[in-house]
Amino acid sequence: MKTKQRINYIVKWLRDYAKKARMSTLVVGISGGIDSSVVSALCARTGLNTIVVQMPIRQNKKLDNRSSMQASWLLERFNNVEHMSMDLTTVFS
Repeated sequence: MKTKQRINYIVKWLRDYAKKARMSTLVVGISGGIDSSVVSALCARTGLNTIVVQMPIRQNKKLDNRSSMQASWLLERFNNVEHMSMDLTTVFS
């Protein structure tokens, strides 16, 4: 399976799963790492409302910047994406 076919397959699977589960919104925690970046982009491609959430906990500012960059990238390309940030440092002090 070629890359575009694999992407389309996963996006369709996500969309079908959400429809079957009667979900209209996907929520993804983003860290700036490759895994959450790929998952958030695949979710955004479904066309469903997609909320990406940064949840830093005593996070290195360089890493937090990467998740901000991922959120910005998604917001520029997809009308169905929203962004939230919740600093959990005080919750887990």
